[in-house]
Amino acid sequence: MPHGARNAWLFSLIYQSDEEIFSDIPNIPVPGIAYQWVPSDRLSLVIGVPFSSIEFKPIDKLTLEAQYFPVRRVRARATYEVFRPLRVYVGFDWDSDHWLRADRRHNGDQFVYYEKRFTGGVRFDLRHVGVVLSGGYAFDRFYFEGNSYSDRDFNRVDIESGPFLNARLNVRF
Repeated sequence: MPHGARNAWLFSLIYQSDEEIFSDIPNIPVPGIAYQWVPSDRLSLVIGVPFSSIEFKPIDKLTLEAQYFPVRRVRARATYEVFRPLRVYVGFDWDSDHWLRADRRHNGDQFVYYEKRFTGGVRFDLRHVGVVLSGGYAFDRFYFEGNSYSDRDFNRVDIESGPFLNARLNVRF
Protein backbone atom coordinates (compact mmCIF):
# COMPACT_ATOMS: atom_id res chain seq x y z
CA MET A 1 0.00 0.00 0.00
CA PRO A 2 1.75 3.20 -1.15
CA HIS A 3 2.44 5.85 1.46
CA GLY A 4 3.72 8.96 -0.24
CA ALA A 5 5.82 9.03 -3.40
CA ARG A 6 8.56 6.57 -2.34
CA ASN A 7 7.35 4.71 0.75
CA ALA A 8 4.87 1.91 1.35
CA TRP A 9 3.20 -0.32 3.89
CA LEU A 10 3.78 -4.00 3.10
CA PHE A 11 1.37 -6.69 4.23
CA SER A 12 2.12 -10.39 3.88
CA LEU A 13 0.85 -13.79 4.78
CA ILE A 14 3.47 -16.54 4.83
CA TYR A 15 2.32 -20.10 4.87
CA GLN A 16 4.73 -22.98 5.23
CA SER A 17 3.75 -26.23 6.86
CA ASP A 18 7.21 -26.37 8.43
CA GLU A 19 7.63 -22.72 9.48
CA GLU A 20 10.16 -22.30 12.28
CA ILE A 21 8.33 -19.47 14.03
CA PHE A 22 5.47 -21.64 15.26
CA SER A 23 7.10 -25.06 14.97
CA ASP A 24 5.09 -26.44 17.89
CA ILE A 25 1.80 -25.50 16.19
CA PRO A 26 2.05 -26.67 12.56
CA ASN A 27 0.13 -25.23 9.60
CA ILE A 28 -0.33 -21.72 10.99
CA PRO A 29 -0.18 -18.85 8.45
CA VAL A 30 2.17 -16.12 9.70
CA PRO A 31 0.92 -12.58 9.06
CA GLY A 32 3.44 -9.84 8.41
CA ILE A 33 3.53 -6.08 8.35
CA ALA A 34 6.43 -3.86 7.38
CA TYR A 35 7.11 -0.29 6.38
CA GLN A 36 9.34 0.41 3.39
CA TRP A 37 11.12 3.73 3.75
CA VAL A 38 13.04 4.98 0.72
CA PRO A 39 14.29 8.48 1.54
CA SER A 40 16.67 8.54 -1.47
CA ASP A 41 18.04 6.44 -4.34
CA ARG A 42 20.89 5.41 -2.01
CA LEU A 43 18.91 4.08 0.97
CA SER A 44 16.03 1.64 1.30
CA LEU A 45 14.80 0.25 4.63
CA VAL A 46 12.12 -2.35 5.27
CA ILE A 47 11.31 -2.54 8.97
CA GLY A 48 8.76 -5.03 10.11
CA VAL A 49 7.65 -8.39 11.32
CA PRO A 50 8.55 -11.11 10.40
CA PHE A 51 11.32 -9.70 8.16
CA SER A 52 13.51 -6.62 7.85
CA SER A 53 16.12 -5.43 5.37
CA ILE A 54 18.37 -2.51 4.50
CA GLU A 55 20.15 -1.54 1.31
CA PHE A 56 22.58 1.37 1.31
CA LYS A 57 24.77 2.74 -1.51
CA PRO A 58 27.36 5.03 0.10
CA ILE A 59 28.94 5.52 -3.36
CA ASP A 60 27.69 4.59 -6.84
CA LYS A 61 29.71 1.38 -7.17
CA LEU A 62 29.29 0.04 -3.60
CA THR A 63 26.12 -1.58 -2.23
CA LEU A 64 25.74 -2.66 1.41
CA GLU A 65 22.77 -4.85 2.24
CA ALA A 66 21.45 -6.90 5.14
CA GLN A 67 18.34 -9.02 5.65
CA TYR A 68 16.80 -10.79 8.61
CA PHE A 69 14.19 -13.54 8.38
CA PRO A 70 12.95 -15.33 11.49
CA VAL A 71 14.09 -17.09 13.36
CA ARG A 72 17.70 -17.87 12.50
CA ARG A 73 18.33 -16.52 9.01
CA VAL A 74 20.65 -13.57 8.46
CA ARG A 75 22.34 -12.31 5.31
CA ALA A 76 24.78 -9.41 5.02
CA ARG A 77 26.70 -8.48 1.88
CA ALA A 78 28.94 -5.75 0.48
CA THR A 79 29.10 -5.67 -3.34
CA TYR A 80 31.45 -3.56 -5.43
CA GLU A 81 30.85 -3.05 -9.14
CA VAL A 82 34.33 -3.12 -10.72
CA PHE A 83 32.79 -2.39 -14.13
CA ARG A 84 29.52 -3.38 -15.68
CA PRO A 85 28.81 -6.45 -15.56
CA LEU A 86 31.66 -7.54 -13.19
CA ARG A 87 31.06 -7.35 -9.44
CA VAL A 88 32.96 -8.61 -6.40
CA TYR A 89 31.41 -9.23 -3.01
CA VAL A 90 32.01 -10.31 0.59
CA GLY A 91 29.34 -11.44 2.97
CA PHE A 92 28.04 -13.37 5.94
CA ASP A 93 25.17 -15.86 5.90
CA TRP A 94 23.47 -17.77 8.70
CA ASP A 95 20.87 -20.15 7.42
CA SER A 96 19.46 -23.65 7.51
CA ASP A 97 17.75 -26.30 5.48
CA HIS A 98 15.52 -29.18 6.46
CA TRP A 99 14.03 -32.35 5.03
CA LEU A 100 11.36 -34.84 6.02
CA ARG A 101 12.79 -38.37 6.20
CA ALA A 102 10.67 -41.15 4.72
CA ASP A 103 11.09 -43.45 7.74
CA ARG A 104 10.65 -40.89 10.54
CA ARG A 105 8.96 -42.03 13.74
CA HIS A 106 6.98 -38.82 14.27
CA ASN A 107 5.35 -36.83 11.46
CA GLY A 108 6.77 -33.55 12.76
CA ASP A 109 10.37 -34.74 12.91
CA GLN A 110 12.71 -33.22 10.37
CA PHE A 111 16.34 -33.67 9.43
CA VAL A 112 17.76 -30.16 9.93
CA TYR A 113 21.05 -28.50 8.92
CA TYR A 114 22.41 -25.20 10.27
CA GLU A 115 25.53 -23.32 9.23
CA LYS A 116 27.20 -19.92 9.19
CA ARG A 117 29.45 -18.74 6.34
CA PHE A 118 31.83 -15.95 5.46
CA THR A 119 31.90 -15.68 1.68
CA GLY A 120 33.77 -13.74 -0.97
CA GLY A 121 33.28 -13.98 -4.69
CA VAL A 122 33.13 -12.64 -8.20
CA ARG A 123 29.94 -12.31 -10.20
CA PHE A 124 29.69 -11.70 -13.95
CA ASP A 125 26.14 -11.13 -15.27
CA LEU A 126 25.12 -10.67 -18.87
CA ARG A 127 21.51 -10.33 -19.99
CA HIS A 128 20.61 -14.04 -19.90
CA VAL A 129 23.69 -15.73 -18.45
CA GLY A 130 25.56 -15.23 -15.20
CA VAL A 131 28.65 -16.81 -13.71
CA VAL A 132 29.48 -16.78 -9.99
CA LEU A 133 32.78 -17.96 -8.51
CA SER A 134 32.99 -17.84 -4.74
CA GLY A 135 34.68 -19.28 -1.73
CA GLY A 136 34.80 -18.81 1.96
CA TYR A 137 34.73 -20.40 5.35
CA ALA A 138 31.78 -22.32 6.82
CA PHE A 139 31.50 -22.78 10.58
CA ASP A 140 29.11 -23.66 13.41
CA ARG A 141 27.66 -26.44 11.21
CA PHE A 142 25.51 -29.26 12.50
CA TYR A 143 22.68 -31.64 11.64
CA PHE A 144 20.01 -32.83 14.04
CA GLU A 145 16.68 -34.59 14.03
CA GLY A 146 13.57 -33.04 15.60
CA ASN A 147 10.70 -30.67 15.05
CA SER A 148 12.17 -27.44 16.46
CA TYR A 149 15.50 -25.79 17.23
CA SER A 150 15.13 -26.81 20.88
CA ASP A 151 15.70 -30.42 19.69
CA ARG A 152 19.16 -29.51 18.32
CA ASP A 153 20.95 -31.90 20.71
CA PHE A 154 18.91 -34.97 19.62
CA ASN A 155 20.75 -37.16 17.09
CA ARG A 156 23.11 -34.24 16.54
CA VAL A 157 26.09 -34.48 14.21
CA ASP A 158 28.62 -31.62 14.33
CA ILE A 159 30.54 -30.87 11.13
CA GLU A 160 34.02 -29.37 11.36
CA SER A 161 34.53 -25.81 10.20
CA GLY A 162 36.34 -25.44 6.92
CA PRO A 163 36.86 -23.65 3.62
CA PHE A 164 34.62 -24.10 0.58
CA LEU A 165 34.59 -23.24 -3.13
CA ASN A 166 31.56 -22.71 -5.34
CA ALA A 167 31.05 -22.21 -9.08
CA ARG A 168 27.62 -21.49 -10.50
CA LEU A 169 26.19 -20.84 -13.96
CA ASN A 170 22.81 -19.06 -14.07
CA VAL A 171 20.62 -19.01 -17.19
CA ARG A 172 17.58 -16.74 -17.32
CA PHE A 173 14.80 -16.87 -19.91
